Amino acid sequence: MKKTVLFALLLCFVLTGCVKQPARPAVSVAPDMSAGEPSQSEPVPEAPAGAEIRPAAPEPENQPEIPYSEDAPVQPEPVPAVIDELERIRDAAGAEGCLISVAYAGFEVDTLAEELNVAGIMAAFPCTEETAFVDAGGEEVYVLIPTDPEAKIRICSVTLTEDGELLPADDALYAGSGAPVILRCNVSDIVPNVIVQVEDSEGRRLDASPSLSLRDGSVSMEGAYDFTSYPEGFVREGN
Repeated sequence: MKKTVLFALLLCFVLTGCVKQPARPAVSVAPDMSAGEPSQSEPVPEAPAGAEIRPAAPEPENQPEIPYSEDAPVQPEPVPAVIDELERIRDAAGAEGCLISVAYAGFEVDTLAEELNVAGIMAAFPCTEETAFVDAGGEEVYVLIPTDPEAKIRICSVTLTEDGELLPADDALYAGSGAPVILRCNVSDIVPNVIVQVEDSEGRRLDASPSLSLRDGSVSMEGAYDFTSYPEGFVREGN
């Protein structure tokens, strides 16, 4: 009887151990691509042999904005008032048949050439940027304006001959076109030391020297139009 019971228990134990639970399939987890890193399951492609490996370009920095400014420098333009006055003088000289205009600009005593206030003279008279400064030595300063803008002008130093004539030097102190000229000349108040030679585009010619009259201090230059600003009420002697 006991053997029958033991055999039944043994049979139940064996049958119970042989029954197994079914295995659950493994759950695969998808890789997270938001991090931008390659999945461990996918191989990273290798660079071809000999290829140049460059570092990643740095991100551009924010450049400061440069505000627009209306104070940017511009090219200087001729002052309309200067051009108008220059044309007025040329028209007045042309109406009188003069090839050049002259004005007395001051009297300089013991002044070196580099100390002469050329900028002040240019501001006081209708002078353009092309205005030339000629220093022949002396104490009198004049502004010369050829009537023809295309005229040729030469300024030469002179010597006084035995016959009392002015002999111009071969080399000119200045040779240019019809631009205004600031001339410093005349060491002596009796004999000029320069001669101004003008030839316009029509071939008309003038040789003359500027000086001051010993009678009334007015400008004397034969054949020239005088645009000197004299004091109010000034009258030339002999007129």
